[in-house]
Amino acid sequence: MKKLFLVAAALTLLPFSANAVPVRYDFTDSGAGTWALDAFVVLDSSSLAASTNLVSSFTSWGMSWTDGTTTFGTDSSLEGLWTSSSFVINAAQTVVSSSVCSGICSTASHPEAQILTISWAATTTGGGVVAGRGSWSGPVAIAEPATLALLGIGLLGFGALRRRPAA
Repeated sequence: MKKLFLVAAALTLLPFSANAVPVRYDFTDSGAGTWALDAFVVLDSSSLAASTNLVSSFTSWGMSWTDGTTTFGTDSSLEGLWTSSSFVINAAQTVVSSSVCSGICSTASHPEAQILTISWAATTTGGGVVAGRGSWSGPVAIAEPATLALLGIGLLGFGALRRRPAA
């Protein structure tokens, strides 16, 4: 049993790397009145190429905006992105231009939002338009479940070894 715990503990010390780690970019409003917008996109790190439209590499995305009393939101499980959406980074993996828009990106009667590189606009249910300024941050690596499980097993192994009486 002691050998099993030692092996599990040693596994946590080994360097693990994956070819494609999910990364997340976030867009937040910088505080333009009572309206606020938060959005995110997730894609594989293997697809992070400068000067390329990365929209087709999104594994998920989401947007939500509020006026303080009513909140609207959409994500990749509810609808697609506008076909002319774009998301471009530079060699430092900083967002240099974006035009990410939910749905058909028009003044339709349903709520939707469009994020340009540093600004956003949302159409409300009644057809009104609100806007603000924000910024993209990221990329931030998203921890993978298998890596967290290995870490947990290793910590359990260390804990079990500490509790065993010395022979």
